[in-house]
Amino acid sequence: MGHAVTSSGGYSAFVRGRGTDQARRVVTGAERPESVRSAGHGHGAPRVELYPVLILGVWMDLDLEQLTTAVLRLPDAARAELATRLLESLDPDVLHDAAAVAITWEAELDRREAELLANPESGIPVEEVLRVLTADLAATRDAQRERGH
Repeated sequence: MGHAVTSSGGYSAFVRGRGTDQARRVVTGAERPESVRSAGHGHGAPRVELYPVLILGVWMDLDLEQLTTAVLRLPDAARAELATRLLESLDPDVLHDAAAVAITWEAELDRREAELLANPESGIPVEEVLRVLTADLAATRDAQRERGH
């Protein structure tokens, strides 16, 4: 294991990953610079954004799906606190845009509800909707398996 003192005076250690030659940096008292990088997961695979995350003293690069999976494992109270912090961190313009989208969807839902109440025969039975959605989901999963996801 190699050791170094970071520019901020923190201590770091470089350790080899289990069964690999890839070195990981264990950091104490220092922060890894914020960076996002793109990486492919194999020949011809689409590139994904990787985000640095400190887990138990080890910096790991996770894609958004891995990060989401980890966060969804948190208890409800922790997820609620995280959601609050994330919303507070957003640019006000982004929040304004999201609110505008929500208002637009609300208006569309109101319009559809009024249409359905005025003409109940125009609705699609829930069984038919579920059948179509289930078939679409199965087709999507089959396509993802064929692409190797």
